[in-house]
Order: sequence, then structure tokens, then C-alpha cells
Amino acid sequence: PRCEVAWFCPHERRCFVCDMHSCVECRLMRGDGETVAELARRYSPKVIAMDFDRTVATTKSGGKPEMGKHHVDNDLLSLISCTPGCCIVTRNSHVQHIQSFLTAHGAPPDLPIHSLK
Repeated sequence: PRCEVAWFCPHERRCFVCDMHSCVECRLMRGDGETVAELARRYSPKVIAMDFDRTVATTKSGGKPEMGKHHVDNDLLSLISCTPGCCIVTRNSHVQHIQSFLTAHGAPPDLPIHSLK
């Protein structure tokens, strides 16, 4: 894709999208669940909003999560379970299925889940 000006780090002059660049000064970090958990420990944010599909779980394109077929990221699940202020923000409309799926994997039953659909 053709890079837009807003996608560039002003410090390193690299594209966040194409180069998969991280920059501490921009406070934009790329990484897996372990990276997110470490950043949460370091910065102690009041709110952590996570996407469900392909982030917290292996579901794709708004599909219903199914036990035995889909999995959760254990580092993110641990973060959700022990960190106040975590919530799920997703375009997936299957909120009840997501809630049941995450609860079955050990997430708090009162975890806020916000569907944007």
C-alpha cells in the first residue's frame, strides 16, 4: 500500500505499517501478548482495550468462538484476569458467545465486552 504521512514515525522516519516499526517516544509498540503484558506492568494504564478476533482469540472475521476449535492468547488472558480496567472492544457481534468463551477460559464473568456492530 502507498504509505500515508500519518503512518510515519517522526523520530526514525519509518512507516509503522509497512516496516512494522515500534517507537517508545511515539508510544506505539508492536508485539505479542507477552509484550502487551510487559507494557501494562511498566506503565500501569487505567484502561486496556483489546480486540477479540485475531488478538485475544484465534477467531477471524466476526465468527462465533468455539471451544476446541479456537484458542486464547494466554498472556492476554492472564492480563485480563488480573488487571482492573481491561475490556474487549470488537466488531464481532457475538457478545454472549465471546463472554461465555472467555469465562470458560478463566476470564472474569463481568469482563466488559463492547461490540461496535
